Amino acid sequence: MNRLALMVVGGLLAGSALVCGADAPLRPAAGGDVTRVVVVRLQEIFGKYDRAKEMEESVKNAMKPDKDAIDKLDAELSKLTDKMRADSSTNRESLEWFNNVQEVEKLKYRIKLQKEEFTRLFNAQMVTHYKSIFKDFQDAAADYAKANGVDLVLRSAELNELAGENVPAVQS
Repeated sequence: MNRLALMVVGGLLAGSALVCGADAPLRPAAGGDVTRVVVVRLQEIFGKYDRAKEMEESVKNAMKPDKDAIDKLDAELSKLTDKMRADSSTNRESLEWFNNVQEVEKLKYRIKLQKEEFTRLFNAQMVTHYKSIFKDFQDAAADYAKANGVDLVLRSAELNELAGENVPAVQS
């Protein structure tokens, strides 16, 4: 199911919960058992979670020298291409022009490789942090469920994969 469909279903569930009085205490129907289910909006929690913001900032700060090095190469490339454009005296079929073009292409390739490596390292560090944060969310949800008699915990298969777990999406 795509994200839009999930958002629509979630909205419908939230709307129906409000209309039906979800804030009212649950009471079993005459002679029936009640299963309590809690739905947590992880994106909202994650966006407001200070530890997540701090972790992201720490990764950005740790990788700032690498980003600055890439920015320096970008500036060097810009300077070299501007110089080539401005220099109308160089014959475009000369060896000097050819060498300058080769230098530009080498620099572009070097920048591309450094950006790819930067992105790979940044994403790897963020995934490590996200796993830690997800574990915090899981622990908090489990504590809340236990303290409030919640019988069923629904878990996203995507989040399970992020956490490196191979567990069913529904646990009781």
